[in-house]
Amino acid sequence: MRQKTSQLQGRVSPEQKRQLKKLPRAAGLSVSEYVLAAALPSESEALRG
Repeated sequence: MRQKTSQLQGRVSPEQKRQLKKLPRAAGLSVSEYVLAAALPSESEALRG
């Protein structure tokens, strides 16, 4: 797995933040993993094999 050293920030509403914490937890993912899978689906498929 590639080393991750950069950060990306964004502004969200309180409700969006709540959802962005709840949904990944339900999927067994971190927020970073969840957002990356949604934003870059081909990257997440490559990680799964």
